[in-house]
This record gives sequence, C-alpha cells and structure tokens, in this order.
Amino acid sequence: MGLMQVMLGLALSSAALAMSVSYVSQAGVIERSLSVEIERGFAALDRAWDEYRSENDSWTCTVAVSDPECPEWERAASGILPQSGWDAALFNKYAFKPNFPASFSVTYGNDVNGQYFCASGIGNEALLGAAKEFQKRSAAGQVLISTTCGDLTQGGCPTADTAWGITYWVNQS
Repeated sequence: MGLMQVMLGLALSSAALAMSVSYVSQAGVIERSLSVEIERGFAALDRAWDEYRSENDSWTCTVAVSDPECPEWERAASGILPQSGWDAALFNKYAFKPNFPASFSVTYGNDVNGQYFCASGIGNEALLGAAKEFQKRSAAGQVLISTTCGDLTQGGCPTADTAWGITYWVNQS
C-alpha cells in the first residue's frame, strides 16, 4: 500500500508540475527584437536630425545696433531638413542610415504640425505587434501607427497584410 501511495503522489506531482511550466513564445521574442530594432532606428534618426538642426539653425539681428544686445531677431536658417534630398543631407554627415525591417522604407516630412520620420511598408503580424510595443514605450503622441505617414492621430485600421506606417514626430523644442 505504501508503494502505491508514493507512486500516486509522484504521478500527481509530475502532472501539476507539467501544467505549471510556461514556455517563452517565439513570436513574442521576435516582436521584442523587432521593436528594439525600430526604436534604435528612430533614435538614430532623431539624434542625427538634432545634430543637423543645431548646426543649421541660426538667427540674425534685424536692427543695426552697436551693442551686443539686439532688440529684434530674425531666423536666418531654420534647421529644417530639405524635403528633397533629406537623406543625403542627414546621412552623409550626421549618421549612418539606420536599419529598419527590410520591407519598410523611411521617409521624412515637415508641415505646419512639425517634422517627422516615417517607416512604412507592408509588414506582418510580428512587425505590427512590434510597432505597437514601440508606440507604448514612446511619449504620448510622438509615435503613431496609421495607414498614412504624418497623421496626428491613429489613422485607419492598419492590418499586417496592408500598407501602413510608423510616424515618429521629432522633438522640436
């Protein structure tokens, strides 16, 4: 009888242990890796943009005065990247072109709402999940996932098998 109780106890313990083991989802690992890749790409673009802006933003005094205090300033150069050729202006001097998932291309835009970078293309479930994870970790309103680059709000209903983009608004303060 004692041997039977021991065997039954071992069987129940083994069953309980087997049911409590959790495995790491391979899809979760892939999403996390893609999310980090997206975050690093936009961080590199942001740093390069900031360096470009610092070097290309200048002010001049609009009033001829002899003292160093100017009563009225005018922006001589805004530090805004050119719409056409922005990548050559940025990557030749300020940064290496960051890696984004292969199916995505990066564009730059500026309008009355500010300046942004957008990685867009057709992805998959893992990439869309990674983009959403990156958005959660970003400042409110800085990263938006939409069917159109440059949206100020979540636009459309992006699905993994359609074209969508990740808009990253640069900090302009």
